[in-house]
Amino acid sequence: MAGTATILHNKNGILSPENYIHRYDIAWTSDASGNVNAQPAFGINGKILALITDPVDGPTDDYDVTILNEFGLDVLQGLGVNRDTTTTEIANIVVSGTTIHPPAAGPHTLVVANAGNAKSGTMCLLVESK
Repeated sequence: MAGTATILHNKNGILSPENYIHRYDIAWTSDASGNVNAQPAFGINGKILALITDPVDGPTDDYDVTILNEFGLDVLQGLGVNRDTTTTEIANIVVSGTTIHPPAAGPHTLVVANAGNAKSGTMCLLVESK
């Protein structure tokens, strides 16, 4: 089993001064191994701005969230790991040592690991595009 995830994309976005900020709302439930591997992949095109995680059903402390591109690279730059079991958290996504938001284009796969048996949470991914 691979756990489950529902991904809703606000296609209208939020208009910023020059660009749109798209919101991906994701609800997930882990399998017996504590993992989610959301298939099929979902499309992201733009710059990854932030990830907000909210543990709904007490996932194991320090559970990990990655969003993998088609090459298996984490577009969250490792900033989605070690999420808290009770606290809503935000990770501003930038390339290490810079203020540059990483680009994303094409299919991506949500992976949640180490969350515990049948635990759940929600997250919001913010992506900026022109």
